[in-house]
Amino acid sequence: MNAPDARLLLVDDSAPMRLVIRDVLADLGITQVDEAADGIAGMERFRQAPYDLVITDWHMPRSTGLELLRRIRSAEYHRDTPVMMLTADQNAARQLQALDEGANSFITKPWVMPMLVTEVLRLISARPDLHAHAPAP
Repeated sequence: MNAPDARLLLVDDSAPMRLVIRDVLADLGITQVDEAADGIAGMERFRQAPYDLVITDWHMPRSTGLELLRRIRSAEYHRDTPVMMLTADQNAARQLQALDEGANSFITKPWVMPMLVTEVLRLISARPDLHAHAPAP
């Protein structure tokens, strides 16, 4: 999959952080980015459309990124969608927990742009084109 064709879901309770990440994605040509401010709203978005990548914060109100990850992995559809945890939490045990529960990548804030770009491109490049033949949720 080419980066400009990718569709991403960005879940973070910080609007300024979502804007920064959206700008990084736009520099890659990725403009199909849906946003949510917590894991509950993120899962509602996830149910509406297939995504090539979900980027989520860990600590959010109402529902954490880990809870979102668990819901995605137990969903009846698109459960294999790559999930990147992007968080300020540098707790190694939490990183291992997220990876054990199915996160494909875990980056701690403050992150450096080349690392984020590399991981986004790595995770979406292996995805088939889901949009042409996506089943309705």
